Amino acid sequence: MYINSVFYINNTYTQLVSALQSAASQTVVKVPIHSLKPFWNEEIDRLKQEAIMWHDIWLAAGKPHSGTIHHIKCSIKLKYKLGEPYSSFENNHDDAINTHFFEQKSHKILEIVECQI
Repeated sequence: MYINSVFYINNTYTQLVSALQSAASQTVVKVPIHSLKPFWNEEIDRLKQEAIMWHDIWLAAGKPHSGTIHHIKCSIKLKYKLGEPYSSFENNHDDAINTHFFEQKSHKILEIVECQI
C-alpha cells in the first residue's frame, strides 16, 4: 500500500510539473535578459529618437563639422547621453534594493530609500 501511495504521489507530482512547464512555455514571453531596461523612460526614449533623427539629417547634409545642423545634432546627442547616467544611477539603486531584499536585509533597504528622499 505504501509503495502504491509513493508511486501515485510521484506520478502526480511529475504530471503537475510537466503541465506547469508546458503552460509556461506556451504563455510566458521570453526576452533576452539585457533587453529589459527598468530605468528607461519616455523622456530618454524621446531624446534617443530625436538624436537618431538629427543624426540622419546631419548625415544627409554631408556631415558638416560646424553650423546649425551640427550644433543641433551635438546638443540633442549630449542631452540624450546625459540622461543615461541618471537612469543608470537609478538602476544601480534598484539592483541594490533587490539584492538586500533577497538577502533579507531590510535595514539596508531603508538606508537606500532614506538617501533618495
